[in-house]
Amino acid sequence: MSDAMLYVAAWVESWNASVRQALEEGEQGQGMVEYGLILGLVSIAAIAIMVLLGGQIGTRFTEIQTALTRTS
Repeated sequence: MSDAMLYVAAWVESWNASVRQALEEGEQGQGMVEYGLILGLVSIAAIAIMVLLGGQIGTRFTEIQTALTRTS
């Protein structure tokens, strides 16, 4: 193998290692973004459920409070 081919092979291997390292580090950030998106979607869903069912839940708690007050 000539010196030029050895140099190119070493350069390609070095470049390959640095790209792999950069991609692996980028995956950690990607995971955090995914967790953030999931957390945001769950929060939006919880708020939507509370808005849609808030009156019914409030009524149910009032009924429970009234029932507990009568028994005590």
